[in-house]
Parts: sequence; structure tokens; C-alpha cells
Amino acid sequence: MLKKLVVILAVLLCLCAQNVYAKTYLETVYEDYYQILEEENKPQGDDYITRGEFVALLMNSFEYTSELYLCTFYDIYEYEWDYKYIATAQNKGIALGDAGNDFNSDTYLKTQDAIVFLSRAHRLDKISMGEYILEEGIGVSEYARDFVGYAINEGIYPKNESGYYKGNDKISVKAALDLMNKYDELSELGFGAVKFIKGYPETQISGRSSSVLINLKTDKPCVVYYLMLENDEGNYDYTPSVESVDKILTSISVANAEISVNLPAEQKKKYDIFFVLEGEDGKKSGVYSLEKVSVLPFTLGNGTKTNPYKIYSVYQFEQMRNYPDKCFELCTDIEYNKDWIPIGSMRNEKNFSGVFDGGGYSIKGIRVDVMDNAGLFAELDGATVKNLYVDAMVSGNSYVGIIAGISNKGTITDCHVTGIVKAHENIAGGVVGKNDGQLNNCVSAVYSVEAES
Repeated sequence: MLKKLVVILAVLLCLCAQNVYAKTYLETVYEDYYQILEEENKPQGDDYITRGEFVALLMNSFEYTSELYLCTFYDIYEYEWDYKYIATAQNKGIALGDAGNDFNSDTYLKTQDAIVFLSRAHRLDKISMGEYILEEGIGVSEYARDFVGYAINEGIYPKNESGYYKGNDKISVKAALDLMNKYDELSELGFGAVKFIKGYPETQISGRSSSVLINLKTDKPCVVYYLMLENDEGNYDYTPSVESVDKILTSISVANAEISVNLPAEQKKKYDIFFVLEGEDGKKSGVYSLEKVSVLPFTLGNGTKTNPYKIYSVYQFEQMRNYPDKCFELCTDIEYNKDWIPIGSMRNEKNFSGVFDGGGYSIKGIRVDVMDNAGLFAELDGATVKNLYVDAMVSGNSYVGIIAGISNKGTITDCHVTGIVKAHENIAGGVVGKNDGQLNNCVSAVYSVEAES
């Protein structure tokens, strides 16, 4: 039964080979083969996979299979279903057999053998593996040590449930497919090439008005190339070739040292940025990417309590809603004079939970007309608002106030509000509609507070 499964999976794998990064890859494979098989006792992804079945998958994924190869293993016969796959693997130097020249096709595959087969298929036996040799006593046979050490170093091979690396563990169908995907992904980035440290490249948490700031850290000295493309729609999927990423961004002379670079960019636009690394040996990595990157609206501060983002413009004021857990300081008077949607009330927006220090400045001309939770903020979720003057016209059905519709354990201190507040149904206040937090030293001088019921 499992042999039939593998043949089907192999075909599907060929169809999916060009999209090795698809997150739903395994789920799609299982859904498809369940629709094809008619037998009642259908195998599961947790079933163990045999050596022959895995080689069949592997040869299909590389499109290596040929009817022309001859197999010289003593225990493999031409009439068997997996003959052509094993013959191909033997002739490609991927499957070498045991000391008795047997392949043991029906034996359950061991994790270490899956890693060895994959390493040979990806030509890892052609690069220096000496630095990855493992210590004794971790359950890995001598012939597999270098390859397993490489897999561990690259994060391909995780520890088992007991917290150990056990090369002699049997491997399931699902785990085998997952292992193949990991090798495919690493192959895209270049085996043995210089690479970014995990988490890099990354955009910085503070910015400039006309550039994107990016942090870089690599595991070896290298030259960094880049390609930057506008992606205002934010909905296309494109990865350039290594050769087309050819603009020199910077040189990194020290491994594991973070450096920062600026790339010119325009406000309110989105960009996809691609990177390729070239090591001192001339070998290039695959293509790395940062997608849908935009210029950070705040040029000063980093959003913390000790160094809040500084607001100097209407645009920066409007961008507060995209960083609801950060800290801000108003550094100028804001003349808004247009309709305002309360922060936290738009679809998928989070309530404000940061700090907004008005700095003694004012915000004037705010006009709010929404259903519920009407104010500068829809709801303060443990947030702090202080040292602020707001003049606004705010209306809604319920929970209406100049600073916030609701304060849920929030703190409002030294704020002064003027304007008009109107609740079409109930619960309205000058500073806050419903207060379940702290209100300290605030002045409400609104012209009208109305609640119709």
C-alpha cells in the first residue's frame, strides 16, 4: 500500500518542485492522494517509509529517473516496481549499498540514510565537510557523520523527542517529505556559501524620511549585492535570479558583526528588496528577500518609553495607528481639520496600548462620527495619554469622548479637551465616554455633551 502512496506522492512532488517554499505543501499532497486511493486502509503520513520508497521520491523530485540504467545490487530485480529508481540512484552515486552489495529496499529508512541520500543528490559530497564531523556516541554511523553534522549545523535536522540526534531512528513519510523540503530550501540559498545569520536582513525600528534602514549580519566576510523594486500593490510574487541582483550594497569584513545600511526610498511606497552574498572564495549565495518594506514614518526615537517616536507632522500623527503598542511624543501643534477614524476601530486594528505624550501641544480640528467607541482613540487598553490639548467634534451611538470612547485600565493625565460630544444612544463624557481606568488632573471645557437616551 505504501508503495502505491509513494508513487502518487512522487508525481505530486514533481509538480510542486518549482514551489519548494509553499507552506501548505504537505497538506496538499495528503489531500490529493486521499482522493485518488480507493482502498479502505489508507496509509497515514506517520507511517514509516522504506529505503526504496524514499529513493523513488527523491529520484522523481530531481527528474533523474531513467529506464536505461542497470542496477547491480544483488537484492534488486528488474521486475520490481522500484528497480528504475534504485538503478538511477546507484548510477548517480546517491545509493551505494551495504558491504554485501545489497540495497535492502524494503527495510525502513533511517534518518541518517535519508540525510546521506539527500546530501549526495544535492552534491554535498563535493564540498568540504570536515568542519561538521560529529563527536562519538550520538547514534550516527561512521559513514553518515559528516553529512548529519552538516544537517545539524544548518538547522535541517532537529533533535528527536528525547532531545537527542539519533541517526538510526526510523523516519515517517511526512518527516521524509519535510526533510526533502528543507534541503530544497537550503539548495536555493546555496550549499556551503556565505549566508545571513538567522533573523537577518531586518529593517530597523527607526528610520529616515527618505530611506529604508536595514541591519545586516553574515556568518563570513562578504560583498552584499541588492535589487530594490517598487511593490505598491503588495500582491505579486517575484524572485529574481542571482545574476540580476547585481548592485553592490556594502562589504562586510567581519563575520557575525551587525552593520546598518540606508537605501533611498519614498514615503508611502512599498518595496521588495533582494540580496545576494558573495564570499571571499567567489561563491555566491541564493537570493534573500525583504518584502513589502516601507519607509518608517518616524525619523527620531525608537518607540520605547525612554526614547519615544517623535511626531512632527500630520502624516506621522496618522501613522500612530500602525504601531499601537509603541510610545510617542508630540513635538508640534497639529491642525487636522478633517474626518478622523479612531485609532483601534478599523478592521484588524489593535487598541492603543502604548504611551502618547502630548508634550503640552495641541491637536485641533478632529471630526469623528462612528458607530461606537468614538474619540481620538476607540479604546485605551492599559495605555497612557498625557500632557495633551484636543479640540474636536465627536459623535457616535455609545461610548463617546474626546480622548477615548473607552478607557480600559488606561491612564489619562493632564489633558485638556474642548469641542462637542454627542452620543446618539448613551454613555458620553468630555474626556472619555466610559472610564475603567485613571483620570488625573484633566479639564473638560466642551461646549456640549449630549446623550439622547
